Amino acid sequence: AFVAKVNAAGTALSYLTYLGSGAQVIEPYIIPAIGASALAVDAAGNAYVVGNTFDPNLPVTPGAFQTTFHGWSKIDIGRASPDDAFALKLNPAGTAVVWGSYLGGNAQASATAAAVDSTGNLWVAGTTKSTEFPDAQGWSTGGDFIVEFNSSGTALPYSARYPDGSASQTLAVDSTGLLHVAT
Repeated sequence: AFVAKVNAAGTALSYLTYLGSGAQVIEPYIIPAIGASALAVDAAGNAYVVGNTFDPNLPVTPGAFQTTFHGWSKIDIGRASPDDAFALKLNPAGTAVVWGSYLGGNAQASATAAAVDSTGNLWVAGTTKSTEFPDAQGWSTGGDFIVEFNSSGTALPYSARYPDGSASQTLAVDSTGLLHVAT
């Protein structure tokens, strides 16, 4: 996966950065270790990238909500590893990860939508099959999720699961801080 920032005139790249360290080969295919699914940008120009990964070397930061990959500890030849979702905050120049975290459990998880609120908290929606996925608000045991990372990426003030197909497609936060979800 990569993240690029185009200048305001649309004539040049301000930055282009690559995320991740590799891929898994399952003949005849090569599966990228990181898949970016959504991007959000705050007022300061920080880019928030979410998606899914089986890369145990994702650039997560010390003290992040989840610093370890919960997928397989070793690649099973012929089968793709179950992914964790992830969230990364890149600085405005694209030169460093401000914070990065895995988000997963004992089975597949993928982040598919992202929105940043006015306080710098990142809202993430996606899907999971994990029975260990964070569910502090305890809505249901469905396969869709919505979580809120605090502005430093160290905690989830909100985490809930929703019925399959109900909350994993699109997020937006309005000026009053109200979260909008569409499927």
